[in-house]
Amino acid sequence: MTTKRKIITYVVGVVAIIAGLLVWSFVSTWRKIPEAYAAWDIGTILVCYLERNDDRWPRSWDDIAASIKPDDKCVVCRGVADGNDRNRGYPNTVEKLKKLVRIDWDYVPTPGVMAYPVTTSSGGKFTVVWGNSEPNWMVHKWLTDHKKDPNF
Repeated sequence: MTTKRKIITYVVGVVAIIAGLLVWSFVSTWRKIPEAYAAWDIGTILVCYLERNDDRWPRSWDDIAASIKPDDKCVVCRGVADGNDRNRGYPNTVEKLKKLVRIDWDYVPTPGVMAYPVTTSSGGKFTVVWGNSEPNWMVHKWLTDHKKDPNF
């Protein structure tokens, strides 16, 4: 094999590896988007629930669903693409969240204590794609400082 051929083979190999990594990165991020929206949405909903219920934790999905009204000014779910679910009080959003999120209903909210009562459906921590959209951080921030995500 000539030197020129070796160089071309090496360059093609490097380009193929870089292209493969870029494709893998894109696909991996794309697959995490529904979970990222679920994290942000459940964080937003839980903070609104806590705000309206003197920082008491919900006992079930029914408590959460009952607390969200049509055109709710407190709840802004990013996972609702067309906004229609907002006009109905988010029933479809809550159903989607049930599949993507696990909540510890026995959690006792404690200001100043970082806890993880909200996890992925498999029980793991959320891989956050956007800034401060991790639901446990949002709940902690509300309980500790009574501050919402500035993107609400």
